[in-house]
Amino acid sequence: MTTWFPDVIDLMMRDECSVRYKSDQLKNFYNCVSVLLSNQIKEFLRNGIAKWTNLFLPENSDFLPLFKVDLVLDDEGMQFLPRYEQLENSLVSVIDEVASRMQNVQTLQSWMASSFAQNSPPQFVNTQLSEELLNIHKQTVINTVKEKFKHVDEYLKMQFVDKFSYLIDGEAAQSVQKFLNDPEQTFATIEKEAQSFWKTCNEIRILDAIHTVSLFEIGCQDIKRGLCDRAKNFAGINLNKLVDEIRKTNQGICTAYNEIEDVCLKSAKTTEELMEQLSFVENARSIGSLQLTDKIKMTLKHFLVLTDTHLFTSEDVELINSAVTWPTRAAPIFDKHDEVID
Repeated sequence: MTTWFPDVIDLMMRDECSVRYKSDQLKNFYNCVSVLLSNQIKEFLRNGIAKWTNLFLPENSDFLPLFKVDLVLDDEGMQFLPRYEQLENSLVSVIDEVASRMQNVQTLQSWMASSFAQNSPPQFVNTQLSEELLNIHKQTVINTVKEKFKHVDEYLKMQFVDKFSYLIDGEAAQSVQKFLNDPEQTFATIEKEAQSFWKTCNEIRILDAIHTVSLFEIGCQDIKRGLCDRAKNFAGINLNKLVDEIRKTNQGICTAYNEIEDVCLKSAKTTEELMEQLSFVENARSIGSLQLTDKIKMTLKHFLVLTDTHLFTSEDVELINSAVTWPTRAAPIFDKHDEVID
C-alpha cells in the first residue's frame, strides 16, 4: 500500500487523465478506476491463494512443504501434537489470511474527500473474494492433508501402538502384579521378566527420533522417552521385588549368626542348659553353617547379578557386607565358646 497506492493516486490525478472528462463524467471515471482496482486486487489475492493451494495438488507433491508434528505420550495416550484438527485449521487459515489482506484500499473519490475533509467517512474498493471460491480452495487443502495424514496415523499404529500399547493401557501393570504374586516364581524368572522390560526399552530407544512421511516431519523423542520410562518402571517393579528378597535373606543370615553368637557366649547355669547349648553349637558348626553358607553364596550371586541394573542403597550394601563376612567372624566365636566349655 505504501509503495503502489501513491503511484496510482498520482497517475489518476494527472491532468491528462482528469481533463478529458467533464465534471459530470468524473464520477463515472472514478468508478471505473475503483472497478479496475477491485479487479486487479482480487486477481492478486486469487493468485496468492492459488499458489498456496496448488502446492497440495498431486502433481506438485515434490514441492510440498514439510510440516512438523510431534508424537507425545500423555494422560490421554499416544497422540500427535498439534492434533489433526489443529493442523488442518492452521493450513486452511492461510487462505483466510491471504483473503483478508488489502481490504482497506480507499476509492479515489474517498481519498480525495479525506484530503479536504478530515471527518469524511472512508469508502473502500470492493476486494472481498467470494466464499464459494475460498471454500473450493479450502476443500482442496483439506482433502490432501487428510489423505496424507493417513500415512502418519499408520506410522503411529505400526511403530508404537501395535507394539507398545500394553505398557500404557493397564495390561502390563496387571501382568506384572499377577506374575509377582505367583509363589512359584523364582529369582531367575523374576530377573528374566525384568530383563524383558529392559529389552523393550532398548527396542524403543533405537527407533527413529525424527521420521519423515509424506508432507510431515514426525518428532518421536517425547513418545520414545515416555514409553521407555514406562518400560523401566515395570522393570524396576520386578527388580524391587528381588531387592526386597535379597534384603530379607541377608537380614535372616545376620539374625541367625547373631543367635549363634549369643548362644555360644552364653554361660549355662544348669546341666540341662549346657547340654542344649552344646547341641545347638554342634548343629550350628555343621548343618547350620553349611546352610547359612549356601544362603550367603546365593544372596551374593543375586546381588552381583543386580548390580548391573540396580543401584543399591548404602544400607543394603552394608547389610550384605555384614552377611557375607559372618562366616569369617563366626570362627573366633566358636573358638571362644570352646575355651569357655573347657
